[in-house]
Amino acid sequence: LRRATPALHGGGQRMLDGGHGVLAWTRDGGGERWLVALNMSSRARRAELARGAGAAAGRLVISTDPDRAEGPVPLSPLALGPDEGVLVRLE
Repeated sequence: LRRATPALHGGGQRMLDGGHGVLAWTRDGGGERWLVALNMSSRARRAELARGAGAAAGRLVISTDPDRAEGPVPLSPLALGPDEGVLVRLE
């Protein structure tokens, strides 16, 4: 996915305020925008990322939680499980 997606290997990057325990940033390039969000906590978190990401929703493409399904996901808030990382294509 990284090699096939210009935004993930050569695009611009901007850090977002994900709140306590959440590291988040956007990547853009090649006409695409992506959000990366990592819950660095052993507790579930809800991160308000819509404003910083400039999008109300996106499509979850990858999660470190094997039980989390791909598909539409809101960014206000974005729910993250304990120690979960996600990659979201922004709409």
